[in-house]
Amino acid sequence: MDYYIFELLIYREKETVFYDKYNKALESVISKYIPIHTENFDNTKNRLTDHFWKTYGGPWNYNQVVGAIKIFCCGDQIRGDLWLSNKKRYTRIMGNKNISLFGKAFEMTIFNDMTNEDINMQLINEINNSIKPNKRLTIDTECFRNCSKYIDWKSLVNNK
Repeated sequence: MDYYIFELLIYREKETVFYDKYNKALESVISKYIPIHTENFDNTKNRLTDHFWKTYGGPWNYNQVVGAIKIFCCGDQIRGDLWLSNKKRYTRIMGNKNISLFGKAFEMTIFNDMTNEDINMQLINEINNSIKPNKRLTIDTECFRNCSKYIDWKSLVNNK
């Protein structure tokens, strides 16, 4: 019996890159209004920032997702299904992402002589190698990395 254990989100670009671009674009917009609205500028700046944020596409978390890797156990294996948007270009504001199963991200067999640490390290490598580098996509592994080292992978996989 297959059972899902994790889901890792795939973003169109790294969080730091997204916010760097956002800050540069926001400063550009605000700098246009400095000579015009010198009185009560803080209020104008706050309104500009709020409006800009809404039109920019919202925060990076969840709004910039273009896919996911669903990790599951299948017999003596840990597998990952790759789900991606069918869009040809991933842009900051994407309407109707329509995410669907793209194929297998990875598949690894758990051997009896492997330790939980071995399994964890190989799984992290499989996840990191599941997306082609030229796609410029990034997998959010923060939560997974924070807890994966504490998981008894051998018991989890052999839980039939």
